[in-house]
Amino acid sequence: MKYVIFGVPGVGKTAVIEKVIASTGIIRINWGDLTEEIMREQGLIKNRDEMRKLNLRSQRPVQEQVVKKILDIGKESGDLLIETHAAMKTPQGYWPGLNFDSLRQLDPDTFVAIETSAENIFSRREKDTTRDRKDDLSIEDLEEHIRVTRILASTFAVLTGGTAYFVENKEGDIDYAAGRIIELIERGRA
Repeated sequence: MKYVIFGVPGVGKTAVIEKVIASTGIIRINWGDLTEEIMREQGLIKNRDEMRKLNLRSQRPVQEQVVKKILDIGKESGDLLIETHAAMKTPQGYWPGLNFDSLRQLDPDTFVAIETSAENIFSRREKDTTRDRKDDLSIEDLEEHIRVTRILASTFAVLTGGTAYFVENKEGDIDYAAGRIIELIERGRA
């Protein structure tokens, strides 16, 4: 099974996924890490936060390279967990994290959106000094980004014949979100 896990930056996606991996042993692929690696090799960026600011046309060929890498990894693995964003906020608007060709080639089974309140995300971002996030500067902006993520997760499921699954990452209870995803993976393995 292939699971694509989304979340607005600051939702706690990576922390939840680390618990899922520890419990299930599922192979994790971080789309952003692969993209950053390719873009740095090609001299397109110097830091990760520059990725979403690039012209979209220059990003499409990189997406194709990322998909090829994921498919190569998938040949040697059973279940895959692909960590990415459903929507990146760019100067041109929201850009879907997966385009139609990527969806068609990867053929994921389930799209999981990890969610929490905009207030929680806002608070987490204020504490994170390692990133340069000047977009989504208000609760209203974050609420919009959360809605766009939910809409795209559902749309991706429709386009692939997969399922959409929504998990709340409750403040102070990361085990709840991780547990729901672990149960989902275990049901897929049954």
